[in-house]
Amino acid sequence: MIETARRAPLAARARRLRNRCLASLAAGRALPVPGERDVAQLGDELGLGELWREWETMHTPAASSSAIRLRPVARWRSPQVEKPVLLALVAILGFVVGDRWLLPAQAEPVVASVRVPWAPVTDSVAASLNGKLLSLGQTELAVPVVLSPAEAALLVFRRQLGVDSVEARIDTTLRVRGRLRDGKRFELAGDLRVARPGIGELRVGRLRLGTADASTASLSRSIVGHRAIGNDSASISFPIPSFIARLGVADSTALVSRRR
Repeated sequence: MIETARRAPLAARARRLRNRCLASLAAGRALPVPGERDVAQLGDELGLGELWREWETMHTPAASSSAIRLRPVARWRSPQVEKPVLLALVAILGFVVGDRWLLPAQAEPVVASVRVPWAPVTDSVAASLNGKLLSLGQTELAVPVVLSPAEAALLVFRRQLGVDSVEARIDTTLRVRGRLRDGKRFELAGDLRVARPGIGELRVGRLRLGTADASTASLSRSIVGHRAIGNDSASISFPIPSFIARLGVADSTALVSRRR
C-alpha cells in the first residue's frame, strides 16, 4: 500500500466526493463497489488516482488478465475515453480539496462587508473634532485628517439645535439619523464636499422621515430650517473653517484637508 504516514487526511467533503468517484469507476469496470469501511481501510489520505489503482489491483485476478485483453472493450470503456474522464474527476476533487485551503482567505472580504455600526454624537466626539480642527489650522501641511462618522455628522449638524440623538455611520456615503424637534425620527444619506471657502455641503441623496421615504425637498421645513439650506434644496450647507480645502468620504471615514 502507498505510504501515507505524513499526509493529512482529506476533509469530509473531499472524501465523500472521492468515494463516489471511486464507486462509479468500480461499477463501470464491473468491479466490487467499495463501501465506507473498505475505503477507510485503504486510507483517508489517498487521492482518487492512488485509491483507484489500489482497488483495481486488489480485485483484478492475475489469471484472468489475458482473457480480459481478448474480450472486446466497449467504446466508452476504452483508454481514450477513461483517461479524460479520470482526469476530469481528479480536477473536480482538486477543486474541492483546494476549497479547504482557500476558505480562510475568502473569509476576510466577508467580514469586511459587515455593516458598520452606528456611532452616537457625544461631548467627547465634539472635543475630539475641535482638537482635530485646531491642529489642522496650526499646521502648514496639506495632509488629510481622518474624521470618524460621528465627527463628520457633528460638523454638519453642530449648529442645528432642533436636532438631537444624532448617530452616524459611513459606508460609501455619510449616513445620519436622529430625532427632530417634533419627536419624529429621521435618517438621511449624502456626500460631503466643500461648496466654497468657509462653507461645507452635504449633498443628500436619500431622506427618510418616520417609517417612510420622503422627498429631499422636505429638508428645508423638517430638519435644519431655511437658514441652513443651500441653493439646492437637496443640500445642507454648514460653516467650516476657511482653511479647509477638501472634504469627502473614503474607506468608512471622512477626510478633511487644508489649503496649501
